[in-house]
Amino acid sequence: MTPLEISEERYRRLFEGAKDGIFILDVNTLKIVDANPYIQEFLGYSKDELQGKELWEIGLFKDQAASQQTYEELQQHGYVRYDDLPLQTKDGNSRDVEFVSNVYAEGSTSVIQCNIRDISERKTLEGQRERLIQAEKLKLLGQMARGVSHDLNQSLGLISGYGDLAIAAVSATTFDRAALLDMLETIAQAATDGGQIVSRLLTFARGQPEGPAEEVSLAEVLDRVGSLTAPRWRDAAQADGRMIALYVDAEPDAIILGWAASIREALVNLVFNAVDALPQGGVIRLRANRLGETIRLEVQDSGIGMSAKVKAQVFEPLFTTKGSHGTGLGLAQVSSMVEQHHGQIAVESTPGVGTTFSIDFPAANGSLAHVPGRANGRTILVVDDEPALAKLISRMLRLVGQTVVEVHSGAEALEHLATESFDVMISDMGMPNMDGWELTRQVRARYPRVSIIIASGWGSQITDDEARERGITAVISKPYRLVDLQQALATLDAAPALRLLSSELTA
Repeated sequence: MTPLEISEERYRRLFEGAKDGIFILDVNTLKIVDANPYIQEFLGYSKDELQGKELWEIGLFKDQAASQQTYEELQQHGYVRYDDLPLQTKDGNSRDVEFVSNVYAEGSTSVIQCNIRDISERKTLEGQRERLIQAEKLKLLGQMARGVSHDLNQSLGLISGYGDLAIAAVSATTFDRAALLDMLETIAQAATDGGQIVSRLLTFARGQPEGPAEEVSLAEVLDRVGSLTAPRWRDAAQADGRMIALYVDAEPDAIILGWAASIREALVNLVFNAVDALPQGGVIRLRANRLGETIRLEVQDSGIGMSAKVKAQVFEPLFTTKGSHGTGLGLAQVSSMVEQHHGQIAVESTPGVGTTFSIDFPAANGSLAHVPGRANGRTILVVDDEPALAKLISRMLRLVGQTVVEVHSGAEALEHLATESFDVMISDMGMPNMDGWELTRQVRARYPRVSIIIASGWGSQITDDEARERGITAVISKPYRLVDLQQALATLDAAPALRLLSSELTA
């Protein structure tokens, strides 16, 4: 055989034996001139049935126009690729394929070679994995919600009880000023804690990092994770007759750049895994220490440990030792968080002794921003349909030297803006007839120099991009305190970028 014949024979064997579909098209007519055995079987057509047809006629493109557009792209670039293209076989079954097409010289002319790979099974597995991830998320949210209910009721109980005591104290002929001050401080702190409990659940549900990375105090995150998971390691464990203690040891300068919500979600996973590894009870330790330019975070338990085989597979998606009770995605999510934060994760485990997960993060330079002091006096329009809340925010602002006008609807706000001059409008979001979004739209259009701050119970759900697009300067998440209002006003003197402001600065 001549070298040319040998080359042609080699190509023919590859063509016939390929495990992907291959079409050869005439470059002028765009009709199929050859098809390998795999694509014949895949589509359910014989070679004779395929020859002389265009790709759209066998269900690869939705119509002739789509096929023609692909051909024009091929003429322009010599190469076309679709990572996910729907295809219908002869018997009407739908498949998903990867499609790659190239123009090749063949002697004195050219041909078009189209390679087709079936990705239906891969897409099915990806869909299953996504559903499992959502199931894991819902499972964690359910456990978190039980904890939130318990902790929120505690906060409300403090507010109600100390509120009654404060009322009784000021109603008496004489009262202990220091004791009353202590009661009021307890009420204020309980309200703040309650708001943070809800905020943590919302940020946990949102999960994915949003906006630019910020400085995150791992000491604060670990404290909150300990509180957040307490219903699982403390209450549920005690109900099962096992005692579990959780300790937090974190240095104050353990600060990294990242997303607190994402880190919190990963640590909740690790703590829940540690609880499962303590069937007889034991100890969980959360640590964060600075090692030069590295921050090391550790989650350690004194549980049953893992074998070398399990340890080698522990971060693989879908791998689980919990049978039908686990999805195998918790540690894969932890690994994903570590990658997002440019960190490294390792695990050490000894059967019968315990397990330690260690995560090394790059340390942040600098420290967390301080809460600003009093902002310069401004004329502020407060808009809230709840008169008590409008009065509350007005009193807070007047306390720090602001001039305030309070109204209770969007329509009233527009009436005052038409006749008076204001530097800032602080508006609630959920109001009847005209909500905060619509009021913001009209104020931005008519009075562009007025800065707008949104104060809402849904503040943590308003994304940075959404707020910027609508011309909002800052968002305060209810419940807020005087310090949050001061910080919001201080941002008006700084860069115009939007910030989400609440008592939980790293949420």
